[in-house]
This record gives sequence, C-alpha cells and structure tokens, in this order.
Amino acid sequence: MREIKFRALTPSGRWVYGSILIDPYGTTMMVYFDRYRTEIWAEVTPETVGQFTGLTDENGVEIYEGDVFDNGDVVVWQDCGFVLQNKLGKFPLWESNIEGAAVVGNIYENKELLK
Repeated sequence: MREIKFRALTPSGRWVYGSILIDPYGTTMMVYFDRYRTEIWAEVTPETVGQFTGLTDENGVEIYEGDVFDNGDVVVWQDCGFVLQNKLGKFPLWESNIEGAAVVGNIYENKELLK
C-alpha cells in the first residue's frame, strides 16, 4: 500500500509535505508535523499541490504529481491515475516506465523544463 501524502509551495516559496485541507474560509492548508511531533498548519498555493505517486526515481527521490524527469516526461494525474506526459502523448506511470530516469525539477519551479 502506498503512502497518501501531498506537497505544495507556501506563499513564501517553501515546500511543505503532509495532508491537504481547505479551511472554513476557503484557504488551502497543509497539515504536517515537525520533528517534535507538533502539528503545524501552513497556507499553501493551491495550484502547486501535488500528490505522492508512491514511487521513487533512480536516486531514491520521491516522485510527485508535477515532477519532470531528465527525459522530459512530466507526471500528471488523469482520470483515475498518474501518467507520464510527453510530446508523444500520455502513458501509464509504472515503475518499469521510469527505470533509469531521474527527477530533475517540477513544473512550478522549473518552467524552462517544459519545452
């Protein structure tokens, strides 16, 4: 079973990882715990929320929705699952499809990777 978690950028540009919720005022928040197990709520930019795929790249880096691989593939959510999107189309995100590939950035911080 894969771990269900998310990442998102705060308005100050810091990545936070945890659970997503929308507060009663409509603000998108990330709830996570610091190293002392203190619960922290942080406002995040909704457009940057990405879910963990349950997979890691060749370097052990966790793969999230919005990540870009060194071959130009981008991880996106479509219908009921994660897919790799590139110039040729969309393909299922399977471990065998990413063997030897490394995450080099993401679509939020590295727009230049989307050529």
